[in-house]
Amino acid sequence: MKEKNLKVELDLDKNLTIQTDEVMFKEILQNIISNAVNFNKQNGTIKIKAYEEKSTVKLTVSDTGVGIEEDKLEKIFDEFYKSENSEGLGLGLSIVKLYSNILGIKINIKSVVNQGTTVELTIA
Repeated sequence: MKEKNLKVELDLDKNLTIQTDEVMFKEILQNIISNAVNFNKQNGTIKIKAYEEKSTVKLTVSDTGVGIEEDKLEKIFDEFYKSENSEGLGLGLSIVKLYSNILGIKINIKSVVNQGTTVELTIA
């Protein structure tokens, strides 16, 4: 993160609580935040926001990175899928999808090429 000189902005509702599997939820967050760091631009920003909406908790991780092309968005959760610039194995987001399904967490991803990506988790 220091190499890219990234700025992190937190907007977390202090009164939020969720009941979930700590290990799986931590893995979900680590993978999403890791992608926000790895695919961000030099001097970029990562925004993490958590708030209550109706009877759910919403958690968003937004970055100012390279973004994801629309035709590739549907593939990013596939096992071993990697972007051209990725050094990983292509398992991170497939694990996010698997654990989210197990925990009943809904995932929504919005992305614009050269502007960034927002991952939204809805936790019931």
